[in-house]
Amino acid sequence: MALAKRFRKFFGSGDFESIASLKFIQKAVRGDKLLSTEALHPQILTARSVAKLQRLSREIGLGIGLVFYIRNQPEWINSMYCHGIRRMYHADGFPAFARSWFVQDNYKTLDLCKKFENIVNSGFQTKFIVLGGARRSDPVSNLLNEIGVAFEPSKLVPVAAGSSNIQPGVKGIWLSKSCKVICDLLGVETSDLRFKARKVRNIAIKKNWHLERFFGFDKDLYEETANHFGPTNDAFARQFLGGSWRDHFPLKSVVKNEYLGPVDCDELLELKESFVEALVGMNFPSARLDEAIQLFLGYAKENNVHASNLRDCHSYG
Repeated sequence: MALAKRFRKFFGSGDFESIASLKFIQKAVRGDKLLSTEALHPQILTARSVAKLQRLSREIGLGIGLVFYIRNQPEWINSMYCHGIRRMYHADGFPAFARSWFVQDNYKTLDLCKKFENIVNSGFQTKFIVLGGARRSDPVSNLLNEIGVAFEPSKLVPVAAGSSNIQPGVKGIWLSKSCKVICDLLGVETSDLRFKARKVRNIAIKKNWHLERFFGFDKDLYEETANHFGPTNDAFARQFLGGSWRDHFPLKSVVKNEYLGPVDCDELLELKESFVEALVGMNFPSARLDEAIQLFLGYAKENNVHASNLRDCHSYG
């Protein structure tokens, strides 16, 4: 990961000399060298970045090939929503967030033909791997097989839950959103909080909240999203994936799964304690903690379908 971050930094600044001096580049090996980082992909999709990649290839004397994972837009949007909430970037409602991706004019677009247009016209050898499609399989094995790397599958070790980019589940999403709402009400900049992406997730793992995954799409929104991207998805799939998009990502029956707030006083107490644990772990201003707790209790009581069950929870204030 540190190597990927350094490569991304040097590439962004055009410091090809520093890239060429990386041990990763200098080390003589048989076969290909693999550098993997999700954070790099937006940086290499523009026409300007393609030209930089071509120049980099010449300067380091190595051919460059590119491999991208392709996901179904609803799954990707759901994941982005969860991790955006977890990192407290926003507190948007899910339907508005999902539809905001229907029209994107830059590299963030989910129109795959537009997203990868510069890359596929660049001359670089480019491969696309289906992630989470109809024929689900291990994505690391798929990547190694695609680039022709021999490996022993039994040697692949799963990442521990505490180290992975796991979503915190329906309660964790609700709690993270609550933290963001309360911080905004108090004028506390969430960008100044430390470890904000980890604290609620760690609580969720400890309490097994992560086992009940958040999914924001109901049937209508799921089909609306699939239909919006349908024509360009099919064109992309037939050119680069073989067959139609539906061959890889068939429409499925979906069930919306979200947490609607505490159902009783005991659950409210549990969430209040988790809220305090999260804020303290994020180095939230201690002088404002009591005020934050009162706002949280009001939010929890008023903004869920079980509000009538919480009217007598005065002892938790």
